[in-house]
Amino acid sequence: MNVFGWVLLAAAAVAAVADWVAVARRAAGVEQLAKPAVPVLLALWAVLAHAEATVPGRWLLLALLAWLVGDVLLLAPDRFTPGALAFLVGHVAVLLGVLALPARTAWWPAVLLVVALGAVAVVAVRRRAVASEPAVAGLATAYGVVLVLVAAATWWRGAVLPAAGLTLLAVSDLLLAGARFAVVPRAGRALPVAVMVTYHGAAALVTVGLVRPDLVG
Repeated sequence: MNVFGWVLLAAAAVAAVADWVAVARRAAGVEQLAKPAVPVLLALWAVLAHAEATVPGRWLLLALLAWLVGDVLLLAPDRFTPGALAFLVGHVAVLLGVLALPARTAWWPAVLLVVALGAVAVVAVRRRAVASEPAVAGLATAYGVVLVLVAAATWWRGAVLPAAGLTLLAVSDLLLAGARFAVVPRAGRALPVAVMVTYHGAAALVTVGLVRPDLVG
């Protein structure tokens, strides 16, 4: 990787940290710039690494675009449904990118753990969503099921970095849903920051894993 690649990765890290601080301080103006900057910078790094020349790379770029759209939509509290749908498109794109990689040894303990814990979390979210926001309970349930299955399928394919990323993404989104539907306590500003830290870590792992699948295994 040349110096421009390192600069883009450093810029993505700076944008991510700026977003975490903005979320902690509730600085909406900074968040509106820093949050969407992260997937944009990761996409630029992927293009610099010629992601568009491979099938997994092209699916990655679609996923980052979908996540960017989701980030922008979710900056407004009344755009939960279209934002969730945009992220769902991104998750499926990542899975398709992983399926285009050569299959490796399945990580069965991780598959079973993700499915078991994910099922418990999705059921808990659904119960509270039905009680508090029945209009979006179906979407929240479907979203959670798809995300858990995508993460489990990625561990099954043996794609370690994307699988770790999607698992972190499941944690991030389930924390977000848990806070929205009062499954977990909001804990002041700590929970929103945890949501973003896990999300950005997930995006970085997925990006590197689909652009450089040779780094692990």
